[in-house]
Amino acid sequence: MMTISYASMVLIGMVMLTAWGIASAVYGSGYKKVTDVTQRSCRQMTLFWGIINTVLGLSAVIMIGRSFGLYGSDLPTQQHAQNLFQFNALLDLGYITVGSGLAYLGKNVSKQRRGYGLAIAVQGLVLLIIDLSLSLVRPF
Repeated sequence: MMTISYASMVLIGMVMLTAWGIASAVYGSGYKKVTDVTQRSCRQMTLFWGIINTVLGLSAVIMIGRSFGLYGSDLPTQQHAQNLFQFNALLDLGYITVGSGLAYLGKNVSKQRRGYGLAIAVQGLVLLIIDLSLSLVRPF
């Protein structure tokens, strides 16, 4: 049975975040070509989230690369990272809630708000999957 280090797991998660950020930015970058207001707003918000996720993911990859030994051997550092992923998972639930609420309320008020809400909810869901997965990995 092959074991993978905690640092490797976190690094994989941050690479996934970076890839999601790039995919979101690429998808969102075409927002000006879309005529439907809801879809255009959704893509525009997705572009912003994509840029943020890419920057955060790349920053984390660089940070982990520089201090890979700490993640592999220092239990307090691993526990701190795990706590951070748990906290982020709670924030992600907030994004999903706010985005869903905005999308639901926006359908009667504004197509733009609906599009923004849909994008926020989807981003929150994907981030929840990443953060929850990393928060469940047990440091060793």
